[in-house]
Amino acid sequence: MLFYPANLTVCDQNKLVQYNCTGLDANGNPNWDASNAVTIPIPEFSAVCRMSYDSDNDIMYMAGDFPKKSDGGDEYGSFIHVKRFDNWSKGGRKSSFTATVPYNDSQYTAETSWGGGMATSFATAGDYIFILYGYGHIRILNKADGSLVGTLKQNVNGWTGSGGQVDAHFGLTAFKRSNGQYILLFENAAWANIMIQRWCPSGDCPETLTSIVNSEEGMKDYTLFPDPFTNELKTSQQVDEISIFNIHGVLLHKERFTHSINTSNLANGIYFVRLQKNGYSKVVKCVK
Repeated sequence: MLFYPANLTVCDQNKLVQYNCTGLDANGNPNWDASNAVTIPIPEFSAVCRMSYDSDNDIMYMAGDFPKKSDGGDEYGSFIHVKRFDNWSKGGRKSSFTATVPYNDSQYTAETSWGGGMATSFATAGDYIFILYGYGHIRILNKADGSLVGTLKQNVNGWTGSGGQVDAHFGLTAFKRSNGQYILLFENAAWANIMIQRWCPSGDCPETLTSIVNSEEGMKDYTLFPDPFTNELKTSQQVDEISIFNIHGVLLHKERFTHSINTSNLANGIYFVRLQKNGYSKVVKCVK
């Protein structure tokens, strides 16, 4: 379900039902009038599974049409089409595009068992539609025309997803930050937690120290020297990546697969240095 301007619209697969809001009760809860509910025929779908309404621009995004299982039955809970309807509150019921998404494609998701290859949820934010798969992939479409932008894939300490990771119909929430970055929160039933992805349309998101998770468990044998340093910082063992940040947390320089980093161009002052190896990280404060 979702909030329609002052009303509530509920999706019931073969129809939409709109309940008019009559105000708030004594506890501040909204009252919706079921006696005057309006039924809206489903446009262009055999069944609708998910909806997302952009009230600022009066655009409705819908996902629906059940994929077919190998036995010929419907795969309830999933969908294969996403459509956009402009001027929704004015009666717009003709879609401006239809995007087809993969279903049980082993080339797209490594596992298709336990719902891994099914689109389970979607959300809209900024200029994009984000479609979450049971495996944990997030497929990104352009909101303007439904074209494919790309796919976000997990890799958290070696975890890349699994069949059945996502089984919630509304397991994805998307936000656009003022700096243009997108924050995506989604279900991980396998770990009983919420995963977070940060994505930037322009490519790699600019790193800041506040975006770094410190996990020193696997970094106990890695040290940084000398301190204070002058023209070079060294590590006791080769690391996957070494990065230097200023006191404001802004990334200044980084090197990959090395045991040293040139610091001759840095001014005297305090810096934070991050070491990464095998998915673990360690942040050390150093002085030049």
